[in-house]
Amino acid sequence: MLIAIVAVPAVATPPLSVQRYSLEEGLSQQSVNTIVQDAEGFMWFGTEDGLNRFDGYEFRQLRHHRGTENSLPNGWIASLIASEQGVWIATDGGGIVFRNAATGAFEAPAVLRDAPDLQRVRSLARDRLGRLWIASRDAGIALFDPRSGELKRLRHSSTETASLSSDSIFSLVHLRSGDTLVGTANGLDRLSAANLDVTRIAVPTELTPTGKPLRVRALAESADGMVWVGTDAGLGRYDPRSERWRVYRENASDPSSLPDNRVQALLIDSQGRLWIGLIRGLAWFNSATESFSSYRREPSETRSLPDDYIISLFEDRGGSLWIGTKSGGLAKWNPRTWSFGHFRASAEEGFTDRNITSFAEDKQGRLWIGTFGSGINLLDRTTSRVTALRHSNSRGSLSDDRVMAMLEAGDGAVWVGTMGGGLNRFDTQTLRAEVFTHDPAVPTSLAATGVMSLLEVDRQLWVGTFGGGISRFDTNTRRFDTLRPGPEDGLHLSSGRVTALARDRTGHVWIGTDGGGLNVWDTKTRRLQYYKRDAKRLDSLSGDTIYSILVDDSGGVWIGTRGGGIDRVVNPGEAPLNLRFENLSESQGLPNNTIYGLRADGTGNIWISTNYGLGRLDPRDKSVQQFHRLHGLQGEEFNFGAHYRDRSGKLFFGGAAGFNAFYPEVLEFNERPPRVVLTQFLKLNSPGIEGVSEERIEKLNFSHNEDVITLKFAALDYADPRANRYEYKLDGFDDAWVRADERRAATYTNLPGGEYVFRVRASNSDGVWSTQDLALPIEVAPSPWATPFAFTGYAVLALLMLLAVWYAQQRRIARASEQRAELEQQVEDRTYELAQRNRELEDANRRLEMASLTDTATGLANRRYLMEQFPQLIAREKGAQGLAIMIIDLDALKPINDQHGHAAGDEIINEVAKTVRQAIRPDDVLARWGGDEFVVVAHAAHIEHATMLAERIRERVAKMKCVLPRGAVVRTSCSIGLTCLPFVPGKPDAVTWEHAIKIADLALYRAKRARNAWRGWFGTEAVATLQSVIGAVESNVDGLIASGIILEQSSTRGHDDTVNSLRVLREAR
Repeated sequence: MLIAIVAVPAVATPPLSVQRYSLEEGLSQQSVNTIVQDAEGFMWFGTEDGLNRFDGYEFRQLRHHRGTENSLPNGWIASLIASEQGVWIATDGGGIVFRNAATGAFEAPAVLRDAPDLQRVRSLARDRLGRLWIASRDAGIALFDPRSGELKRLRHSSTETASLSSDSIFSLVHLRSGDTLVGTANGLDRLSAANLDVTRIAVPTELTPTGKPLRVRALAESADGMVWVGTDAGLGRYDPRSERWRVYRENASDPSSLPDNRVQALLIDSQGRLWIGLIRGLAWFNSATESFSSYRREPSETRSLPDDYIISLFEDRGGSLWIGTKSGGLAKWNPRTWSFGHFRASAEEGFTDRNITSFAEDKQGRLWIGTFGSGINLLDRTTSRVTALRHSNSRGSLSDDRVMAMLEAGDGAVWVGTMGGGLNRFDTQTLRAEVFTHDPAVPTSLAATGVMSLLEVDRQLWVGTFGGGISRFDTNTRRFDTLRPGPEDGLHLSSGRVTALARDRTGHVWIGTDGGGLNVWDTKTRRLQYYKRDAKRLDSLSGDTIYSILVDDSGGVWIGTRGGGIDRVVNPGEAPLNLRFENLSESQGLPNNTIYGLRADGTGNIWISTNYGLGRLDPRDKSVQQFHRLHGLQGEEFNFGAHYRDRSGKLFFGGAAGFNAFYPEVLEFNERPPRVVLTQFLKLNSPGIEGVSEERIEKLNFSHNEDVITLKFAALDYADPRANRYEYKLDGFDDAWVRADERRAATYTNLPGGEYVFRVRASNSDGVWSTQDLALPIEVAPSPWATPFAFTGYAVLALLMLLAVWYAQQRRIARASEQRAELEQQVEDRTYELAQRNRELEDANRRLEMASLTDTATGLANRRYLMEQFPQLIAREKGAQGLAIMIIDLDALKPINDQHGHAAGDEIINEVAKTVRQAIRPDDVLARWGGDEFVVVAHAAHIEHATMLAERIRERVAKMKCVLPRGAVVRTSCSIGLTCLPFVPGKPDAVTWEHAIKIADLALYRAKRARNAWRGWFGTEAVATLQSVIGAVESNVDGLIASGIILEQSSTRGHDDTVNSLRVLREAR
């Protein structure tokens, strides 16, 4: 038997899963020297080539532009410090400037601009009085008061010991006592708060082992008053009260020692954790154990540090840690991810494999962790030691390293099911296995070699196998009897592949299968009941492959399916007869519809592992909260069977990158409401107000001709910006809140003159909504023709017009008598002429009528013709197979118009019309619907003919080449939405022809996502259950397709799959 025992001190070190930002994400340069968050909440990053403002989504780069007034004086940003009014910026070569948040301009106080020795600055700090401390490269310290403009200087003097130890300053920290510590190129100095007297602090010899001057590169004060001192020779902890030191240095023989002596940055976060930026990675100091954990860049792991050379650290107000590197850009870490307890299960931690398939806990409290291919890792959680149980040729070893299921039995043994080695019973004391395998010659042996699920029922072990059904092991006779697959007669399983087992309060056993739906074993009748997906019933099972079954503490039964989401049993009852199901899917908030695991926590919530993250379901209101990799999960995808709850209530979920182990009640969530800000606004797609920074705008004013305005916004919460949600509303215009898309922008056109308030509210990544909306007043000036003065003029003009009409009327009355006789004669003379003209007009009207029904560009029937002819087309098909209705839309015609002109586009449309006309039958109707859309109405068209015709049209258009007058050859493609009328075979009144066109149009919208594709939707008998067919299609077509009420066909699969699916569809109908 192969057993390996490894000490694993690293198991206690949680991984650091970071989000990277580099040039690709918009960073101006990848050396991030300094980081700060301003008063509004924006993040600022100073690099060797420019300044970057970040709102969680986009970087706005600010660079040095020679000769441009109020721009950055230099691109190399050495240090940033925020104030209430803006950000102070120190450069290496351009001195110090202030970025005014109100105007967005860069301002340099004259006293600083005129100081040539303050052009090269390393660091900035602000004290409690608001004074700016400037650490220069070679001119000591400058102390600047922005209110008075006063500048004080502190320098090194070789003749005075009470001066700075060096003029080359690296770091500054203001102590709670009011004093200031200064790190120089030659040691550590203390400046008194009262009069700035300098005292040079003696440093331990351990920090100057070579006798060279000590460079103090970083300083940080902890809550207990201790000062951490980062140097080129190690890390020191200094007590200013007792003046005692403790030194931490790298020790190659001690993995818990400081990983590297060259300290570049220090940060004590809001939780009191000390972070150390090193030339070789990032370190975290555990004050409880006086040990260090280190994090390095891993080339194969995209969530590791982007670079090992750490030069800056910062914690934002939401608690996220920002890490600036020398050449790899920026990294961000959410500390709440540690509460999800990610175990990477790496070889360094003593594990044999990261691909986790199952869990079990034995009576000693040890955690058994099954892997797919590397056996079992037995973790002693009290000693952090891992025992590896592997397959070997030795007697008593694991029969197969591909572990699929594990269970601790009532007698303390641990049962292990494998992919191809049968069943193992482990003695937890000796760690030796008794193996049970399939023997075709022995009817009482295990039913199959593959074991997928395990359940203990009254000290009888139920073993779900892959292909053989369920083998029930009698611990007394040590034999198996088997429920085998066969006819659904109550005595056989509907499938031999048993993927899930559970027992309810009444003792019934719930059996999930692969492809055979749900079987329920009635312990009283000792017979099986069967439940499968029925496309005609919304209360049937949503999928026939079941990966997980949960019986919750209240007796409720929940079924996790492949692709169908979760089915809750509505009426579990005493007898498993006539069960009905309520479905929950992605449309109700599930992260994914493939459910690998269901586990209840101590509060009654149900945790769900899926193909895309975890979900937490509250059974009371069916609300779901999603969790993803950025929350600290091992990955987005989890494994079937890899879910467990131990005796203490801790939950375990495994996947291909390790596993998560956490107590749900102590998870850390983002409870901080986000601050919502305006990030940009555009007038007619051009930037808005010059000389005003968007974050400080108090009101927007627009003239009447600025008829297109766009407002962009962001919630300045950086834990997981992709999960933030937004709603906006323009008071005085919008009736309800509008859900924003990923662009986070609102565009309004042709707003009437008046006053409005633009509001935005947002939620953070954990669903906490902002308590204070962004509320921005907007005033639109009325048009000149809509002012009170203009309306007065309109009234005067109307009065004059009335007077003119009255005067003309009087003249007409006076002349009436004279004109009457003349008119009578004229009427008689022109009677013949008018009759002749009437005949000519009738001929012209007939020609116009024909023209109104024809598209002049293509010669095809037009939309009006089709709308008038539809009733006749339907009447002509009475008793026949019906009509196929297709809406064809050309893909990417606009780029052709843009490049070659609209004449080229017209040529393409004519060529497509000819191509489609040749693809359909002579008696089928082809009409131009408008723009680049056509409609085909095909007679006697059942579903198979309709889909084949759609594919023929799509293929011919895709192969079509159009030679333009100048010789250019262009190609295009089309997308097609189709349906049939009657929508439900044999039921002509189920859907009107107008609604059939709407359904085809909705299908076209879906087909356009793929382009060069067709998609068809066809009704089934179950459509009769819908109160409004078109309403249901518009609001929940995915649900109708998933439940089988509407059948969907598309060209997205290969040709063979399409043919097969058509055959199956034809048989189903």
